Formats: sequence, structure tokens, C-alpha cells
Amino acid sequence: MNIDIPKIKYADIDDLTIAYQVWGTSKDVLIYVPGIVSHLEATLEFDGYRQWLKNLSNNFKVIIFDKRGQGMSDRDMDITGIEPRIDDITAVAEAEGINEFSLFGLSEGAAIALFYAATYPSKIKSIAVLGGFSHVHTADDSWIEKWGEGISGYALCPHMMPIMKDKIGKFERMTCNPKTLRRMMETNRKIDIRSILSEINTPTLICHSRDDMTTIKEDGRFIAEQIKGAKYIEYPNGGHLPYFGLENDLSDDLTNFFKKFSKVSSSCVNENDKLATILFTDIVESTSKLSSFGDKKWSKLMDSHDDIIFNKIKKYHGQFIKNTGDGSLLIFDGPIRAIKYALEFQSDIKSLGIECRCGLHIGQIEWRGSDVSGIAINIASRVMNLSKPNKVLITKTLGDLIAGSKIKYANFGDYNLKGIAGNWNLLEIID
Repeated sequence: MNIDIPKIKYADIDDLTIAYQVWGTSKDVLIYVPGIVSHLEATLEFDGYRQWLKNLSNNFKVIIFDKRGQGMSDRDMDITGIEPRIDDITAVAEAEGINEFSLFGLSEGAAIALFYAATYPSKIKSIAVLGGFSHVHTADDSWIEKWGEGISGYALCPHMMPIMKDKIGKFERMTCNPKTLRRMMETNRKIDIRSILSEINTPTLICHSRDDMTTIKEDGRFIAEQIKGAKYIEYPNGGHLPYFGLENDLSDDLTNFFKKFSKVSSSCVNENDKLATILFTDIVESTSKLSSFGDKKWSKLMDSHDDIIFNKIKKYHGQFIKNTGDGSLLIFDGPIRAIKYALEFQSDIKSLGIECRCGLHIGQIEWRGSDVSGIAINIASRVMNLSKPNKVLITKTLGDLIAGSKIKYANFGDYNLKGIAGNWNLLEIID
């Protein structure tokens, strides 16, 4: 099959390098998030893969990349959770000077793409996924022991086996070793984005094959049911991947769907549709300390407190909203960044002779000028009220999204939050 292959490019993010390719020259951009393992060059050995990207590139400028830790991107790194991996999308978009685009996520990449759309709705025109899951509820890792022999093909594309066994075996060997794969699988098993699906307001297409043996069709149906206005397409066969029989039908369906929204600027999206991690801080025993220090000393101390607040906001992609008397309200574009900020803030203010407690939650926010409100804000505030000195308390909703990170936590218990419906499971961060 005579198809011109684009050269490999590289995008830098922090100390990492992300490898990517650009297929096509259209003004309409589609960023493609691959599944759990990928290799930009090894996958080219599959004719269907080349045809699939050629089909898409007839209508889009397609950017596909190897996620951090695999393929041709930097591998010498820890296996990360979902939040750092959404930064890979930002890295390749910025490398190409792109501000708005459509998004396609395959398998594990579906969860990453959906989380990205919820977090940065002003960048995404529309989103589609294939073989996606919101959480993992099966744990059959037996095939990992034979990684490199092509056995995964019986789960990914059984209708193409054993013809493709040798090529798939080579692909397996080039993407990663069994130890790395197992660590990836362990991280994936912790992924749970169920709580954010209802927060997605970007036009969404969910695709799934009925004979997908890796991610069952019920997973795709569930995602479609949870996202408002999502369209669902189920193919009678094709397996888990888009290039072993689905390359033509899927590319047509994606093109028809994405083109509907290509002329709509995503920058017009209401910021109230944005997912945010909310952090409340509160100085412990502030009234007694004010009485002890006196007004003038307390005022200077609060100035130093505020300097510490602003010192690392940019580093962690945060936004200061307001002082709350004896504390502050901030929002972040990711839970891991917000938690790390809270831990550093608590450590830094000890030098002032004061302590604080922190509470976090994730959800949609309602902008009121420069202030924010909404049920998610109230939940974070209630969580902070239950926290202890020098402790960071989070909701399990937020905890479900930090899988794969090095952040550790312990169960804090189930609580009724004042004015909030339901019973809330809270987690305490272990520093």
C-alpha cells in the first residue's frame, strides 16, 4: 500500500519528550489519543492502520502521539495517572500552535480524552471514542505472561488471528516489556471517571464494536448514557481496534460527526461547563492566634500567608479566587496538581508559626464575575471543615482520578455534609 508516511516530531513538556506525527494538512485538527500501548513506527506495519490514518487525513490534520512512558516518547519515567497524561495532549497541540481541535480517544485513551474535554472545554470542538471504559471491572492479566508472542491479538482482534500473530508479537515487543505493561495495567485498573461523565458538555460520539473482547459493549453504552446528548454507534464486528475492519466505516462516522461542529468555535463554550478541582484552606485557631499576636503582627503575618499562596500558583496551574477570612479559595485544572499545591502550602506556612487544614473536591463551577459558586464549591468547603490541622482531606470523587500517581491516602470515613444530599466517602492524604 503506497501511502506517504509523515516524519516523527517531538514536543517537550517539563523534562519529557513526546513523539508525534502529523497526518494531513486540513485546517480542521483532530488529535488522536492512542490506547494503553502504542508505537508510531511499529504500528505502520499494519495495512489497515495506514489506511485508517490516510482516511482521516483526507479531512483532518490528524496529530497522533505516543503517550509518555511508551513507544517513541520518553520511557525512563514512572507510570503516571490520568492527569499527567492529559498534559501530553496539550504538549503536542502547543508544539503545532493549535488552540482548538477535535479529539479522538481509543481504549484507555478514551478516558484521557474525556477527562481532557471536561477540563478544557474551550479547546475542544467535539470528541469521539472507540472501545472506551469509565472504570475497569475485570482483571484478566494472564496474557501478559506471553507478551511479545502476539497473544494479545486474540483479545484485540480475534477475527484477524492467527494471521496477524507474528506482526502483533513484534508490535508488543517494540512498545514495552512485560514488567512495564503490568504496571500500566495496574494503573488502568484504578481509573474511574464515572463521576465526571455527567460534567461533559462537549458534543460527544461513543463508538464500540459488539464483538470487542477487551472492553465489553456495555462499557461504551454506559458512557453514552451518562454524557448529556451523546451519540452512540455500535458496530456488529471489528474488535477493539479501529484498523482491523473498521478503518472505513469508523473514519466515515468520525468525519460526519466532527464536520458538524468544525465551524463552531469552542472558545465560545460557557466557562460554567468547565471541570475544576476546588481547594479551600483555613488557618487553624485563627481567632486565638489573632488575640495572641495582636492586630499589627497578625496583619503582617497574613500578608506573608498570602505571599505563600501566590508563590506556587503558576507552577500548579492554579487560580486564586478569594480570601475567605482566615483562609482562601483556589481552583486548579487537575486533582494531582491541587493536592500537591495543598501539601506544599501547608508545609510552607509552618514557617510563620501557623497551621492550616485543606479540603478538596472536583466538579463544575459557576462563575459570578471573578467569584465562583455552585454545589461543588459547597462540597469542598464542607470537606475542609472536617479536616484536621496540617491535613488534606478530599472526596472519593476526586480520589478516583488520582490513580497511578504517587499520592497516597487513607479512608477517613463516610459523612453527611451539611446541606448536601447523600453520604460522602472522604479520604485523607498521607504525606
